[in-house]
Amino acid sequence: MCGILAHIRSIPPREGEPGVAPRALQLAMSRLHRRGPDSRGVFESPDRRILLGHARLAIQDLTSAGAQPMTDNPADPRTTVSFNGEIYNAPALRAELERSGVAFRSRADTEVLIHGFAHWGFGGLLERLRGMFAFVLVDRHEPRSPRIYAAVDPAGMKPLLWSHLPAAHGGTLAIASDADALLALLSESPGFSRRINPAGLCHVLSVGYCPAPATVWRGLHKLRPGECLTWVPGDLDPPSVKPYWHPPESVSPDDARTNDERRFETLFREVIDDHLLSDVPVGLFLSAGLDSGSIALALAQAQRTSDVTAWTLASPGIDPAFDEAPIAAAFARGLMMRHRAIDFAPTDLAPTLTDAADAFDEPQGFSALLTAVRIARGARDAGLRVVLAGDGGDETFAGYSWHSGAPHALSLDPAHAVPARSAFDTSPLARPDCDASTRAAARLALAARSYTHRALCRAFPGFHPAESRALLAALEPEYDDDTFAGWLASEDRPRLPHPRRSQRLDVMGFCAGSILPKIDRAAMHVGLELRAPFLDRRVLDWALSRPTTADEAHPHRSKPMLRDFLARGVTAGLVPPAVLNRPKQGFSLRLGADRPIETLAASLLPGSRLIRDGVLRRDYTSFLPGDRDTRHVRLFTLCMLAAWYEQRAAA
Repeated sequence: MCGILAHIRSIPPREGEPGVAPRALQLAMSRLHRRGPDSRGVFESPDRRILLGHARLAIQDLTSAGAQPMTDNPADPRTTVSFNGEIYNAPALRAELERSGVAFRSRADTEVLIHGFAHWGFGGLLERLRGMFAFVLVDRHEPRSPRIYAAVDPAGMKPLLWSHLPAAHGGTLAIASDADALLALLSESPGFSRRINPAGLCHVLSVGYCPAPATVWRGLHKLRPGECLTWVPGDLDPPSVKPYWHPPESVSPDDARTNDERRFETLFREVIDDHLLSDVPVGLFLSAGLDSGSIALALAQAQRTSDVTAWTLASPGIDPAFDEAPIAAAFARGLMMRHRAIDFAPTDLAPTLTDAADAFDEPQGFSALLTAVRIARGARDAGLRVVLAGDGGDETFAGYSWHSGAPHALSLDPAHAVPARSAFDTSPLARPDCDASTRAAARLALAARSYTHRALCRAFPGFHPAESRALLAALEPEYDDDTFAGWLASEDRPRLPHPRRSQRLDVMGFCAGSILPKIDRAAMHVGLELRAPFLDRRVLDWALSRPTTADEAHPHRSKPMLRDFLARGVTAGLVPPAVLNRPKQGFSLRLGADRPIETLAASLLPGSRLIRDGVLRRDYTSFLPGDRDTRHVRLFTLCMLAAWYEQRAAA
């Protein structure tokens, strides 16, 4: 797990001119240091057209043999790669390559990419990889016509951002692990200017995040889950970006349910075992819920719990009924697993928000960012370097409230769907004196536009697009109802049954845009590698193509596959019964102080640079609803945006 960057010019620099401005490269590498604090490396081609950078967090092959960027032949490099992530089936791929006569110089999974590319080609390599990854690979077998390849894993667990400057400004392609590093790398490039993307910030207010391929910065783009990029320096056009993987588009026939439980346990144990591949100790983020609990039980069945320490976020000072730490501790004791709690008290809210603003290269509207930052820092400060987590269990096994078949005003179940509405006049929403009933009706009308609109409205109770435009009017954003949901519409498959249709959108939308940036940025901010077994390609392909069951739509019987797995653990005396009965919480923000978000917003927003610079209008409170839960979500979004902006406005 590391930080990577690349800078590729269409033509070599002039004699005496550096390929990349030294100050820009130094700043970019310093931005990546948090992702890879163990060492740094830079590769530059002899003609200085191509530069790859790497900041290493050493997890496999801790020796210098695992250093990056890595080449096929140090004396005459033709294939060079800068890689971030873990290839869990690297041992099997390595054995296959060795049987073909390939000789390895290291034990690092990075070297599998180099030899795998030479042996199977780019497409064949991607088809074989099982892991979380983002990498840039340079093929210089024809030095005058090098080719650039890049990719991210099917779930999009590891990020990759890119920017292409047109031929008039050098025809440069720049790539990095996050926007902060990419902006630094481009900071002295002719033709590039650091400018906010107004529509991207509107997405943050309305959707909760800025979805790929866009970013909150003009000219910067993100690869989507399962996408790859190819480019030949000298091409006038931007890089070619296309998917090499799609979520399943159909479900298996009903008779495929035979031996489902046995298939799940066999697959899950294999995936968990692969995710323990490491030369350093591995931990587990353990809540009192189904997802991380299933991982813990699988570790126990594999007799690996003695190798693992469980970490739980504790909430002192709140109603004990909402503090998961005692149940998680009992769970860990029953499995003979070491356990440690990390406190998150109301007094930690403001400093953790500042920490999160530093960690996240793009703002989000989900308060779980704070709990992710808090537990990641606490675990890393105690020496942890690799941790398993239950993120992705809701996407793969239908655990969100909107997967339920219960009636709801924004139900995604066709049996309870919102009826279509006629056109709705949204112009009053831009005024601070708009009444609450009109704002509420506009939200329902927005959800009724399409299934994709409804899915986004259900996942995040954000501002209506018209309200986001009004709040950020000084930036003159072009953002409407179609922009709000258009980016996800191509992923909708109406023929899929409920909840598989929603799950598919969740994987490509909410998970890719919010969940995975949350766990990647929070963990990598402190040099911690986080692994999510539920988002392994093998689990996604199997779970999302399974025939549906009646239990999945039951409001109190979500994720029946995991419930049945854990129930067998209860029978065996390994799992506390309370794990099956507790309301869904995960590592969500739970603070006992009275209205802590209101207090935070009152102290932060009025004097914030976001308002002083005129980005956010001063009468923002007029656009907040009276409903407490929705109001707090929107207030936190504004707080996160203000804290993020404060740290980057003058950068």
